[in-house]
Amino acid sequence: LRNALEEAEGEGDSTTTTVTRTDRYVFNEKHSDLVTVSPDKRTAARQLPMLCFDQGIVFSDQPLHDNEVFEVCVDQMVPLWNGTVEIGVTTLNPMVINLPKTMTDLTIGTWMLSGNQVARNGTIIRRGYCQSLNSLSVGDRLGVCRADNGTLHFFINGKHQGSAASGIPQGVYAVVDIYGKCSKVSIVSPGGPPSNPSLTAPPTGGVVTGKIVGATLQEQGSIAKHKETHLMTKSSTLRIKTASQQAQQSGVRAMPSAVSDNFCPPGQHEFALGRCIICKSCGECTGYGSNCINNNQMNRTPKGLCGCGYGDAGCSKCGLCKKCAERQKANPGNVRPATASRPATATTTKCEYRERCERFVKSLNIADEYFDKTPTFNKCFCDNCHKARGDRECYSRGKPPKTYALPIGWSRFSIKVGPHAKVLKIFEEWHVAFHGTQAKYLQPIFNNGCQLLMAGDVAFGGSELNEGEGHYNDNWKPKGFDTKKIFVSPSVKYSGCSVYAKKQSFTDPVTKKTVSAQVALQVLVRPGSYEIGKTTVERAQPFDANFSDDELEWSTKERGAIVVTGLLVKIQG
Repeated sequence: LRNALEEAEGEGDSTTTTVTRTDRYVFNEKHSDLVTVSPDKRTAARQLPMLCFDQGIVFSDQPLHDNEVFEVCVDQMVPLWNGTVEIGVTTLNPMVINLPKTMTDLTIGTWMLSGNQVARNGTIIRRGYCQSLNSLSVGDRLGVCRADNGTLHFFINGKHQGSAASGIPQGVYAVVDIYGKCSKVSIVSPGGPPSNPSLTAPPTGGVVTGKIVGATLQEQGSIAKHKETHLMTKSSTLRIKTASQQAQQSGVRAMPSAVSDNFCPPGQHEFALGRCIICKSCGECTGYGSNCINNNQMNRTPKGLCGCGYGDAGCSKCGLCKKCAERQKANPGNVRPATASRPATATTTKCEYRERCERFVKSLNIADEYFDKTPTFNKCFCDNCHKARGDRECYSRGKPPKTYALPIGWSRFSIKVGPHAKVLKIFEEWHVAFHGTQAKYLQPIFNNGCQLLMAGDVAFGGSELNEGEGHYNDNWKPKGFDTKKIFVSPSVKYSGCSVYAKKQSFTDPVTKKTVSAQVALQVLVRPGSYEIGKTTVERAQPFDANFSDDELEWSTKERGAIVVTGLLVKIQG
């Protein structure tokens, strides 16, 4: 890099190495989904930079040649996020790997410069290596080079930062993570800006001689011995074998330090719908709190994206969730930055109601293989558990966000979903709803791949579905009403009423008491695939005070637009 390498003094033996910057490299055709690459493949930008801070990974189009520097320039930044561009190398072939959200999530064959730290396979091996990349601004440059002695070197604005790691195999690809506030980078051409304005630049494509210190970096395996409490301010944190890991292994989530302890004065918050973030006070998802599907993830960054999708996005100015804002209003001194460890789950005692529901589900003889036993996805919504978590009654989810009511009084058992769930981003973008049914129909539904059917369909085993007793049918229905649809509701108070979720008797094998049990299914519905209509069950009082009866019945003829995600059980008596 044009006299970029500085002679290191007092650091032992050094080796003179010739480095060069060429026009050899462009960006690889394989990159994260949110990245767009210019026609000449020399500029890459992360789309939706105001909504998403990750999924901005790009690679060199070919493995790096020894002693050649791959360098990029920061072209664009947004002030919304913490963290910024990262650079490194990987032995993995970009064309055959499944890309993570960030490169520090990879646990094999990858070295990255993140902040001021060097990480290998997601684990920090060197702290304070250089100035923090968070200080970079538009026009600053980052470079990476593998020397012919197998050492790895980074450059900031042409200045050599020293040896970062050793034992780097040949044939590594350069990788740039367009992360956080950095949203666009370009590959620097050989005729680009000189590394030091006071130095004379060599001809385009010229060779520069400098000294790379040959001292071998000791991989800091002793890092686990240090009782570090500082955590990376990145949502996909680098793994550090420290006290934070010990807390994680014991079931306690260690929260990262807050970015700032400045909160808006009570009553001056600006709340909006959008991508959920992590509350800067309680450390929970601003949209779904402890009910968030990502609630079991450790070390999430305050005011960083939660990653669960759309909902209440918290205060756009200070990052508080609505619940903490309400607590702040009642007691201003009771809101503090998220710095303390807290349990990974809201309750530690076993709920008797949950146990009764579990015994009922066991009596249904549904194969365990259908259920996802991840604790976070299996929750009791009885009054006691609901109050213990401090949840609201309603939340919003999907793109665009749509309100649904928590199934209070029910207990949820998570159902496995297929790979299409990830491909279609159903947990991030689809709407939550509920479908009432009867226990005797559950086995056919599960055997049918958990696919809901409509009247007239032939179910697993050859039986044809008909409208249920008391439901509209071809001979008894309002004019123009189509019964050949799948019906769901954003409120289980409607879909779980006795007309749809008929009660059945159940004798608890433990208490020997006979109770009534109901079942319903929690589903995700593709936005735009359904119609919203008025309830078709007559009742003097509204079903759910959170909704108008005119919007409680959703219907669709698109079978694939509904994915079953949970079994709900309610026991009374």
